[in-house]
Amino acid sequence: MPTFHDCSNSPKRPRHRGTGGPVENDCVRLIKRDAPLWGWWHVESIQKADVLFTNDVWPDEALESKKPLVKRMDGTFWEKSLQDRNVPYNEAAEQSACVVFPSLFCKVCATNSRWGEIQKPYAWFLAPNAADPLVFHVKDYTRGNAFVAVATDWTRPEKRGESLASVIEALPDSNFVVIGKNFPETKTNNVVRTGYVDHQIMAEIFNQSMAMINLSYRDPSPKVVAQAAACGLHVLYADSGGTREMVLSGEPVHDDDGEHSDDAPPELDLGSVVAKAKGIAQRHGTTFSKRYIRRNATARYSRMIESYASAFEEALSNG
Repeated sequence: MPTFHDCSNSPKRPRHRGTGGPVENDCVRLIKRDAPLWGWWHVESIQKADVLFTNDVWPDEALESKKPLVKRMDGTFWEKSLQDRNVPYNEAAEQSACVVFPSLFCKVCATNSRWGEIQKPYAWFLAPNAADPLVFHVKDYTRGNAFVAVATDWTRPEKRGESLASVIEALPDSNFVVIGKNFPETKTNNVVRTGYVDHQIMAEIFNQSMAMINLSYRDPSPKVVAQAAACGLHVLYADSGGTREMVLSGEPVHDDDGEHSDDAPPELDLGSVVAKAKGIAQRHGTTFSKRYIRRNATARYSRMIESYASAFEEALSNG
């Protein structure tokens, strides 16, 4: 089995927006458990690895190594006004032997963007984000009555933190748990802000919640939705981007899925969000069986791992 090294944490990484970090580390660790993965990349690991991987830009040492390169295309900015920010990611894709997309939405957007002008032949693979079933699964908790929402940084406009705050204020009899930093203040006292939490605690919160709310605009592939679904949560979500590919059981809210000329996402019909949240609360406790959830979540995770393994093997054969 070849060894792999993740270069995603390069110090040269462009930080245009906040991020939860590379999501493939778990996957790669399962493929080759002793591969050097976490922490800042370092030259020794690059020299030892057979195939290099990144979801950002390639460090010079990776390019100079002449090793086969695999690029994950998820950090692309889909808004037209932000296309110039895509240039380093596009260049990284052109330098790679294989490209992996975490959702069909990402594949379509990348093909329709400037990245579609790249002339180099490449192999591409679809590896939809999935939750680690060893961490995110249905536990024998008594379900609570709270909605949960997750974002790395709620000041990012596409996360629609202000819209969620308005929904919370419109539902004073419902409880909310918000994970992440910088969530707006609300006029009601029905929200608990946790800040950052690790995956173990997040899984416990999911298992003790009623449903997830995800109002993100054109989210390429929200892993937190897959994680919540693996814990048996119904998901109330803005129907745009790759979110719909993550949901096992959910209530979509109409969203404008077109590209916009500025950083501000279009307004959601918050009345519809509130009405659907009330409906979920009234049906509290109705969900798929544990067996159904576990079977589907495990199958999704297996497919993700198999897709990355295929990409690495392809790069090793033809890189």
